[in-house]
Amino acid sequence: MNRILLVLLLALSCSLSLAQDRDESETINIHETDVEMNTAMLKANQSLSTFTERFNNPHEGDSNFALKVVVSDENGVEHFWVTDLEITGAKG
Repeated sequence: MNRILLVLLLALSCSLSLAQDRDESETINIHETDVEMNTAMLKANQSLSTFTERFNNPHEGDSNFALKVVVSDENGVEHFWVTDLEITGAKG
C-alpha cells in the first residue's frame, strides 16, 4: 500500500512539474474531431451568457477573466486566449 502511494505521489509531482515548466505561449495541436475538445467548446458556447453576466457582475474573488476565441482564414483555424476584455455591445 505504501509503495503504491509513493508511486502515485511521485507521478503527481512529475506531472505538476511538467505543467509548471510549459511555455505559456506553446502551441498545442488538437485534431478537429477530438471529442473531448469539441464537448468543451460546446459547453463553453452554451454558457457564454453566464460568463457575460459574471463578467459584468463579478463575485468576490473573481478576476483575470479570459475568453478563448477562434480565428480562421485561408491558412487554417487557430484558437487564442483573449484577456483585458471589454463588452461593448451585442453582435448584430
